[in-house]
Amino acid sequence: MSANPSLLFPSEIILAGRQSGRLVIGLLVPLSGIMGAIGPSTVNCAQLAAEEASSRGNGRLVDLLLIDAGRTRAEVEREISALVSSGLVDGIVGCHTSDIRASVVRAVNARVPYVFTPPREFERIGSRSSYLLGPAPDCQLAASLRWFHEYQHIRRWALIGSDYVWPRHVHRAARAILGDFGLEVTYERTVRFGDVDAESIIHQMQNTRSQGLIVSLVGRDAVEFHRQFAAHGRASSIPRLCTSFDEDSLLAVGGDSTGALFAAMPSFLTDGDERHQKLLAAYENRFGAFAPSLGAYSESVYDGVHLMSSLRMARNGDQPSLIPLANGMVRRRDDMWQSSPLGAPGRAMTLGQANGTAMNVVQRFALA
Repeated sequence: MSANPSLLFPSEIILAGRQSGRLVIGLLVPLSGIMGAIGPSTVNCAQLAAEEASSRGNGRLVDLLLIDAGRTRAEVEREISALVSSGLVDGIVGCHTSDIRASVVRAVNARVPYVFTPPREFERIGSRSSYLLGPAPDCQLAASLRWFHEYQHIRRWALIGSDYVWPRHVHRAARAILGDFGLEVTYERTVRFGDVDAESIIHQMQNTRSQGLIVSLVGRDAVEFHRQFAAHGRASSIPRLCTSFDEDSLLAVGGDSTGALFAAMPSFLTDGDERHQKLLAAYENRFGAFAPSLGAYSESVYDGVHLMSSLRMARNGDQPSLIPLANGMVRRRDDMWQSSPLGAPGRAMTLGQANGTAMNVVQRFALA
């Protein structure tokens, strides 16, 4: 193995064993399946973070063990359980759907820290050994829905999402927020992965006189849905507020110039703030101008690897487990990002509007 940070496959570390003195992070990202399009950029951002953390870690190198989150839940659970049981990983950083998360939690079984990074998932602090970096659905939606209420005067909303845990939570949160504003949910539907029929959804929206649509589809399904929607003529002008849509997704769609495609995410790289400018510069310097494009998902993996690496930097030599240390650090929010040259990620939600292949920032909303 290299004297520098390494990107390894499970077969390599099983055959050769792990090198002493290194932090080995299981990097669980989709290399296939419904969210496979984000795989290349998430792997790149994880490598960038591992190299930065290694250079700041007083000689403590960080290795990444690449695990495909695009497989079935059973396959992922078996592999994670075997790696943790064998002592081959010190922690897991994952960016994937929340149905896979439930399997990972079972496999980890509070034996190593597990950082779940998607920018559109729940924020929980010190839940046994699982740490979720994204906001809760009510935090993600509330300010953006208020903006639509005040500036676009939308009173009748439809909800469409993938049929699994997280979109159902989004729908519950949306119903509560819209109810508080005195607004209506006129149509609601969840669909199985790979079974998105935009024509049918548009027809039902028209029948129910829906004026706006909250979209919680993920990955390839979201891309196909928005392509179909934008090509539909009159329906393409219906405002769509997406809860799982970043710059990578917009590029995969081929851009959108309807003026009706919006997304609520913690941030977009077009924010133009100093943190994002530095991240973009570091990414291009490391991987070149033609590397897979960055997005909110890949940025979240960058932060997740730095959080796990910071645990290692704060660990005393005689501490056998990172979990008590992780719980304390996350509760206090101190030293969580000491391995990162960019420091802590911001605590905000951003409403973006698609403009071709760019996501223009409409407004940023601070989170408490």
